[in-house]
Amino acid sequence: MSYKREALEIAVPILIVIALYAGFALYMGNWSPFMVVMSGSMVPALRVGWIIIVKSVPAAQIRVGNIIVYHSTDPEIPDPIVHRVIKVNYINGTLYFLTKGDANPINDAQAGFEPANGIPQARVIGKVVYVIPYLGYVVLFLKQPPVYIMLVALLVAFIVADFVSDTTHRKEREGEQADSQPKRAIPCVLISFFSNCVRSLEVEAQT
Repeated sequence: MSYKREALEIAVPILIVIALYAGFALYMGNWSPFMVVMSGSMVPALRVGWIIIVKSVPAAQIRVGNIIVYHSTDPEIPDPIVHRVIKVNYINGTLYFLTKGDANPINDAQAGFEPANGIPQARVIGKVVYVIPYLGYVVLFLKQPPVYIMLVALLVAFIVADFVSDTTHRKEREGEQADSQPKRAIPCVLISFFSNCVRSLEVEAQT
C-alpha cells in the first residue's frame, strides 16, 4: 500500500503540471508557447536568455511592428526565427510577412531566410505576446549536456536513495513488530523441560 501511496504522491503533482501546461497550450493555440531567445538579432527588444510566450493568431491579425515566430523556408535553418514584421503583402489570397531583426542591417528576405515577398502565413507559428526577461538563462544552463547528465544522475540517485531508505525503515518496523510479539514455542518447551526436571528431583528426594 505504501508503494502505491508514494507513487500517487509523485504522479499527482506531475499530472497537475501536465494538465495546466496542456490547458495553457490550448489557450495559446500552440503546443510550444514558451521559447527562449537564442540570438541577439532582436536587441534591444529581446535579448539572449529571455523567454517569450507565443500565441497562435489568425494571419489577418498580424500587423506591421508585431514580433512573430516562424519557420524559415531555408532547410538549413531548423530553429524557429523570432523577428519583427516590417511589411505585409497579400498575394493570390495568401498573406506574406516580410520580417527583419531589429539589430540586423538587412531584412530576412535579403538574408535568405524567406522569399522576396516575405514568409507565407502557413509557416508562421505565432505572435509574441509576453516577454519574461532573464529566466531563459536557467533553461539554457540546464540544456548544457554536462549539466543535464548531472541532473539526471542526481534524480536517479535521489530515487534510489529514497527507495532504499523506505525499504530499510519498513524492515526495521517489521523487525520491531516481530520482536514485540511473545515467542511462545521455545519458552514453553524450556518451561516444560525444567518443570519435569524439578518433578523428577522431588520424586528422587522423596524416595
